Amino acid sequence: NSIVASKQEIPIIICAHSLGTVIAIDTLLSQNVSDRKIVLATGGSPLQRWLYGFIPNSYDHCRRNQAILEEKSGVHWFNIYRSADPVGGALQLKPGSDIDVSGDIHSGIWKLSAHSDYWSDQKIAMELSERVSQLQALGKL
Repeated sequence: NSIVASKQEIPIIICAHSLGTVIAIDTLLSQNVSDRKIVLATGGSPLQRWLYGFIPNSYDHCRRNQAILEEKSGVHWFNIYRSADPVGGALQLKPGSDIDVSGDIHSGIWKLSAHSDYWSDQKIAMELSERVSQLQALGKL
């Protein structure tokens, strides 16, 4: 909260994994961050598959939350997922915001490992870097 509340001009990039994605989104929805430039990168998020799927009255649809965050705060939200991930997956965000970074490494017996190591995966790092660079080039960060 203190980083988001600070008045520095530098963009904030929040990377959240698994249940941390729920905490990050809840925090951003409850804060006034309209004067900040924020990128939210979620990975392995259980929002669509588990939380919205089983307790829909507790969590709004992800695309609705994305629209609220963009309108209220200017937050740019990208969701990174692996199709073999048993916990996280696509969040049905607006087109281009759900990014499948699946690879052959997470198949068969290794499928359970598809939920871990998101932030140490070079493919994910490159994808996030490209997205942030695109936002900077468009003057949005």
